[in-house]
Amino acid sequence: MEYHILPMQDVADAMTVCVLPSENSGYRSYKWEKSKNRSGTSQHCYGQDEDGLFDINAKGATDWTCDDFPHHKDDLLAKMIEHSEYTRFAVYASFIHADYKNTRGTRQLFHYGKVWNEGKEKDEWKWIFDKNV
Repeated sequence: MEYHILPMQDVADAMTVCVLPSENSGYRSYKWEKSKNRSGTSQHCYGQDEDGLFDINAKGATDWTCDDFPHHKDDLLAKMIEHSEYTRFAVYASFIHADYKNTRGTRQLFHYGKVWNEGKEKDEWKWIFDKNV
């Protein structure tokens, strides 16, 4: 509530369309992340480790979307940068991931895209750094 819902109220108030967390967003347990063959270090885990303990300083992550996302994503992103203290943003096809990972005083923008990997069996999808915002 403190790090995601309340800060995004200013963003929602500034938008002309409905803003809401995307499905399967917010907290994800370490166990769930590992069951999906992920590292378990996602910001969505709120600092939870293998033992089930949490980092009390972790602020987590939420994926945000809005009505007619393809047409409003740029406005949503601009307002999230302006009205929130999130440190990282990653733009996907249907939502914007936002978190508070320590970025050493910068705020970073990424997009989720396909990266061709020479010599590997298939291309990979991953965050691609765009710029500091």
